Amino acid sequence: MPFFVSNFRKFLIIKDSIAEHFGRYKKQYLVLLILIFSALIVGVIAGIKKAQISNIEGLPDITLLKYLSSNINIGGVFASRFFSTIGLLILVWLLSFNRFTSLFSTLILIYNAYIIGATCAMLLSLFRFAGFINILLVYLPCRLLSLLCLLVFSVVCIRFSFDKCNTASVLSFDFYATTRAVLVCVFSLLCISCVFELIFLPWVSSAIIVGIS
Repeated sequence: MPFFVSNFRKFLIIKDSIAEHFGRYKKQYLVLLILIFSALIVGVIAGIKKAQISNIEGLPDITLLKYLSSNINIGGVFASRFFSTIGLLILVWLLSFNRFTSLFSTLILIYNAYIIGATCAMLLSLFRFAGFINILLVYLPCRLLSLLCLLVFSVVCIRFSFDKCNTASVLSFDFYATTRAVLVCVFSLLCISCVFELIFLPWVSSAIIVGIS
């Protein structure tokens, strides 16, 4: 019984921490989620139009395009996804040295959301059922999870830049103390996203790869 009680308490602590986090940054999340959702919709519209005049070579997601075209293997997909997201997180961190430049991280979120929407639309338009399965089971969950990593880290960095603009920078211990738990969560979610794609992408993309080979 103590084992289950202990784990239940840990679950409650984590749950309360997550609720506290989103409660603290709810305004920032609301604004950025509206921008992200708008970019997704614009990406879907653009992807549908592009699919009418282009083929698989016009796929906006370069990493997925290279994999479906057999130019990289699944290990290359894993490395590309992981290190590109890490690179974007570092870019968001660098932009946070100034409260005004920190706002440019929203452009990173908008661009990634646009690419996700456009890629989903093109996969569905070009490959129908096979594209739908790929989107539903692997591509959309993994990409949204990676986008969530960027969103959470961006929100914390932007808020810190505005709150501490005259007293501390992102190089300070205050920033580390503020983002330590966030960094652990972001890194964990990123690993889950990349590993999930590593395992399941070859299965659900086989029909597409055969179709374009």
